[in-house]
Amino acid sequence: MPNYTKPGQNRQAGKDLREEQDTQQLKAFTLWWNSWLQKRVPPSPMVTDLCEEIKPGVISMHLIELLSASDAGKYNESPSLVFHMNENHDRFFALLESKNIDYKNIGAADLTDGNRALNLKSVLSLTWTLIQHYEEVENDTLLDWVKQFTND
Repeated sequence: MPNYTKPGQNRQAGKDLREEQDTQQLKAFTLWWNSWLQKRVPPSPMVTDLCEEIKPGVISMHLIELLSASDAGKYNESPSLVFHMNENHDRFFALLESKNIDYKNIGAADLTDGNRALNLKSVLSLTWTLIQHYEEVENDTLLDWVKQFTND
């Protein structure tokens, strides 16, 4: 018997699946950030909403210090304006460039913008780039890696 679907039904199913995958990936990547940030002295607070908590740029600076085992230099530890947040991210991206890490054309505004969809894509892309660089994870092991970190 043929499977009849309404126009747009397959598109919606694909969108739902993509959102579910993004949610799963964000959960795994948040755990990865926390696994590094807990090594900081004093430890950074646990990240619960990576897309929101990355906006000030402070945890990004903490993370790059831990990953690279080096001092990130001066940055605004209590940014109150978007300008200060963007400065922190610009500093973070400059550090990535100095380490020859290609962060896939993500800009500071992509992380501080209020657009959740853009912010989510940028955070996922950036995190995967950092994992590949610092954890030496091959592309074909992504699914296994995500499964490992999302098993409850």
